[in-house]
Amino acid sequence: MSPLQLADLVTDKPDPLTVLYKTTATRMADEGVPVAAIARALQLSSETVWELLHDSMNTGKIIELPPSDWPPGSQRQQRRLQPDSILRNTDLLRLACARCFKTTRLQSAMLATILKRGDVTKTQLHDVIEEMRVGGNDAKEPTDLKMVDVIICHLRRKLRPFKIELQTVWGTGYRIEHPDCHRAVLAMEAALDPTTPATEQVLEAA
Repeated sequence: MSPLQLADLVTDKPDPLTVLYKTTATRMADEGVPVAAIARALQLSSETVWELLHDSMNTGKIIELPPSDWPPGSQRQQRRLQPDSILRNTDLLRLACARCFKTTRLQSAMLATILKRGDVTKTQLHDVIEEMRVGGNDAKEPTDLKMVDVIICHLRRKLRPFKIELQTVWGTGYRIEHPDCHRAVLAMEAALDPTTPATEQVLEAA
């Protein structure tokens, strides 16, 4: 595969491969992956990556540029994403929940919603359940609202070893306090490596 050239980035009608490069690099940058690391992963020059990321900033797809590279001498396990970067990408957040806390697809979707919002109502979580069922054979009638309580119970059991408390807000819904949310993000960062194939697929599809 020939390297992507700068001229390919500024054309009015980019080919699908160029669009894929742009999307992947932009998503990786939004998760805090340095420019040089993106260039190595995509087999592009750092100059090309800088150019397309500047274009992404101009179009509002990212709000800031990532660092040039990982800190000198840093080991793979020492490389961390920006503290809140996982929370910005719903697909990546759900993947991180599943990897770190061993949650199911539905449990990951609900936990991701709670982590992103902080406070959620029971109705909002029930909406997540319904959205996950769209198109399925069993989606003819809505699920019982008590389904939320069942899934919350499972989530609490899976979060307990990480000392993360999923609180009940009586008469409203559920909450994860900021310190526990931060603890969850750190745990997910440790479980999620931005260079693994599964993560790259999420970044490309987002």
